[in-house]
Amino acid sequence: MFLSFTSGINEPIVEDISRKNNEPEWMLKKRLDALSYYKMLEEPKFKYGIGITAKQNPMVVNSISKSKKNVHSKNKNVIIEDFSTALKNNEALLKENFMSKCLNPSEDKYVALHNALLSNGTLIVIPKGVNENETITINLYNSQESEFNSILIIAEKDSKATIVLQKLSNENNLFTSDTLEIIAKESSTLNIIQIQDLNIKTSNLSNIKAVLDNNATLNFIDAGLGSKFLKSKNTTILRGTGSEYNNYSLNFSSLNQCYDLNSSAIHKSPSTKSKIISTNIVDDNSKLIFNGLIKIEKDAANSQAYQKEENLLLNPNAEVCPIPNLEIDNYDVKCSHAATTTNIDEEKIFYLMSRGLSEEQAIKSVTKGFFNKFLDIIKERPILEIINNAIYKKSKYEYLS
Repeated sequence: MFLSFTSGINEPIVEDISRKNNEPEWMLKKRLDALSYYKMLEEPKFKYGIGITAKQNPMVVNSISKSKKNVHSKNKNVIIEDFSTALKNNEALLKENFMSKCLNPSEDKYVALHNALLSNGTLIVIPKGVNENETITINLYNSQESEFNSILIIAEKDSKATIVLQKLSNENNLFTSDTLEIIAKESSTLNIIQIQDLNIKTSNLSNIKAVLDNNATLNFIDAGLGSKFLKSKNTTILRGTGSEYNNYSLNFSSLNQCYDLNSSAIHKSPSTKSKIISTNIVDDNSKLIFNGLIKIEKDAANSQAYQKEENLLLNPNAEVCPIPNLEIDNYDVKCSHAATTTNIDEEKIFYLMSRGLSEEQAIKSVTKGFFNKFLDIIKERPILEIINNAIYKKSKYEYLS
């Protein structure tokens, strides 16, 4: 078992968590049902083929605590509430959408565990027709031994917003589980930037799921830089006709980090579009597995999908495993994928050295160029600086701006 608890997990513990949060009966029932699923469901797979495994040593957790959270938004039309407040002001909305429209505890053992032990939740609602010009920023700081955090985002019809989620932790935080559920209704547009810069001692289970209605657009930019072990699952369901999903990710592993990453786009309706582009840099003794899936179902005619993974190995001891997958049940579509893995190009290094750079400077220049493929996507200067600083903090290489 990947995760275990010194005191065990049982109904009295779950009931105590719910009671301390003054939750209604339906929320307690949701927790207890999730606990039942957790006990019943099998462990997730950490092996994806011969020699491709990401399983870590079992982790023992002693306690569960709440994380510290700061949320910034100047638009009073946007609803941003912790779950305790939302249960008072928007209970029906939370009951209808939390762990029901996107993630489902009956489908994943550790989503079920997360639901049962949830310690911190945030509801964000962009009302119908609201164009939120100011960026909504959520800083989630994990400082206790183990924490379970959820965010539910609902973009109503014709709304638009940009949301930045920054995940941080200190050396006391050994384990954090987080879920992000995104419901994008008709003709809404969401730009979400997630920056994972957890402490090197923190292990992280991350589950993200989005559902897009007719003509909705989700642009998801993801930077994975921190944590000791990261198992991330990011799934978007293109449910509505004309919906669009663009996922750009940068993952930079070093030291002994292990990243087990899964990104999927599921096309269910006609004329949908998706793009999954992953840029991965792997250094030292680290390991990165990127499992990408584009699935086009039989009713998704005239859809377009593209998947690309680019990997750069900076050390002979580093390991990267790209696993691109296509599942196509309708052939009136355009769909392709590509995966490349390269080392530092010695010819480029030789050329740059012939132009007067030292070997170290030449390596820095080539690495910077690889980073910039991702950084050039980001137009907001403050967000770019956050990611750039995080890269610089853990990198042997010069500042990349």
